[in-house]
Amino acid sequence: MNLRIRTKIKLTYTIICSLLLIFSQIVNRYLNIKKYRTLIRFISLFILIIVFVPSLSYATGYKISVKISGHENDTLLLGYYFADKQGIVAEEITDAKGRLVFSGEEKLPEGLYFIVAKNKYSFDILVTDDQVFGFKTDTNDVFMDMEVSGSKENSLFFAYQKQAITYQKKFKHIEARLANTSDKDSTELITKELDEIIDLQKKTWKTFANTNKGTFFSNLLYSMNGEGGLFFDNIDFSDERLLRTPSINRAVRVILARNLNANKPYQSLIAEMDSIIVRGSANDAVYQYIVMHYLSFAATFERIGMNNVFVHLAEKYILPDKATWLEDKVLKEINERYKLFKSSTVGQQAEDIEIELFEGEFISLYDLKAKYTFVFFWSTGCGHCKTVALRLRDFYNDPEVSDVQVFAVYTKNDRKDWEKFYSENELPSWTNGYDPENKSNYRMKYYVVSSPIMYLLDENRKIVAVRAGDGPIIDLIDELNKQKNRF
Repeated sequence: MNLRIRTKIKLTYTIICSLLLIFSQIVNRYLNIKKYRTLIRFISLFILIIVFVPSLSYATGYKISVKISGHENDTLLLGYYFADKQGIVAEEITDAKGRLVFSGEEKLPEGLYFIVAKNKYSFDILVTDDQVFGFKTDTNDVFMDMEVSGSKENSLFFAYQKQAITYQKKFKHIEARLANTSDKDSTELITKELDEIIDLQKKTWKTFANTNKGTFFSNLLYSMNGEGGLFFDNIDFSDERLLRTPSINRAVRVILARNLNANKPYQSLIAEMDSIIVRGSANDAVYQYIVMHYLSFAATFERIGMNNVFVHLAEKYILPDKATWLEDKVLKEINERYKLFKSSTVGQQAEDIEIELFEGEFISLYDLKAKYTFVFFWSTGCGHCKTVALRLRDFYNDPEVSDVQVFAVYTKNDRKDWEKFYSENELPSWTNGYDPENKSNYRMKYYVVSSPIMYLLDENRKIVAVRAGDGPIIDLIDELNKQKNRF
């Protein structure tokens, strides 16, 4: 139902109820008939209930009034942030004076919201406990003309933004001067002016944040302006409202980016994940979000070691009964993925898989009997795979090495390239096959997301070591060369 129609109905309802209330009071006062007094009092009580109960109910909801000159009879959206996503709460049309009211009978979850005119402009607002407030501005300059009523935090929020915009304009003006300057002395002076503006911006947000500590506005400013080693210290992980801003999600992604982009070992990633999860434990909702975000990422981001990350997270934070907030169906899915990923980690019993030999016969891993077995996943067109294959060939052909088997799994489908590779490199007649349709599910059982990958199994088919990439695999083979007495 259109907002203006709903408003008219409410107004009519209120007027009728008010008239009934006045009438009942007059009757109760001047109609001195004892036998009707009980009935009259009952009617009066009933009218009081129907008049005031809706008002009390409405008081628990939200009412955000907006007036934007220059935006008459047009659509505005009220939206929200959650982590790195956005959603829409309501859509309304302004009247002939650019006015409308976003309202609801239940309070909005507290956090950062936005009001947007499609393809025109938008501005963020803060929604805290007091959810009856208003905004008045003009399309000529939405931010600088903004007036806030009924909300101290939004008044502070826009006062800060106006100051920040002023600095941005000055910064761009000085940058333009710098671009048109070639004189060395002038360049130094202008650069100094830019540094002063940057310093002023930093001092401004800190002043606003420090003088308003305890508010959502202050927590948001700190979370948006973390710097250097203090980045995580500036985020109040106990404030659930920050989930409904980009701040906590940004912190979570910083951990992923600085580990994955630098190709750090998965152990480093696990340590940093644990560190931020500990911070998130200050609030149940924040804690649950961080844990599930990392768990979901580890389950879907295919990179060597992410199976170990998933196993760690599942064991430490989810299984068996550590995540009471999750539904049984979700827990079951996590447990199934956990078992699959766990099976490819050191110390576990290796999963049996079956491959098709080049001659067309089939053989399973468990058909091989040896003191040690190398399970080698490789492909053609991979220089790293060739390097490993040749080093493994030399180790396998060493007369001092015995009771060793190689179970080589070709991860592509092209049989010609496969045959050519073997003939050109004079590889031994070790067990060599492929599973082009992944019928044995080897890609999941051994977490084959790249090549080359090497698993070393003992005589009981337990995983002794896992290596990925030519460097780590060659290091393993070199180490085994020093221990030939074991083979």
